[in-house]
Amino acid sequence: MAPRDQYRPFDFDRDPWLAGYVQEYQEALQAQAAWLEDPIAVALRLVGFPNPDETAPDQVSVFYQDPATTIVVVLQDPIIGDDSVAASEHRIELVKTGAIWEVTWAGGRYRCQPGRGQQDWQPDLCA
Repeated sequence: MAPRDQYRPFDFDRDPWLAGYVQEYQEALQAQAAWLEDPIAVALRLVGFPNPDETAPDQVSVFYQDPATTIVVVLQDPIIGDDSVAASEHRIELVKTGAIWEVTWAGGRYRCQPGRGQQDWQPDLCA
């Protein structure tokens, strides 16, 4: 697993694409939704799974640091229909409070389509 500093941190207050997740998470907390008790489910929802086109990530790796802390790495390669990003990898760090998992940090790194940026894993966004 790559160290945290090799990922571009997500800004939960400013990244507009995260607003839907934040709202969904808050609603799930109020409803005591079962998916909040599964760190993989929380991580997958954060990065957009399940999604309307029913694609799935290629790989999901879970690293338990202790019973209440875990890191989930989600890899999607290739990304279909994106003209700039060829593949993405997201690192999601979670902590368990009671039965509920909460994201404490998340970030991504990317491989770009030819001519659209880096061809190896980097935190830089593709052009």
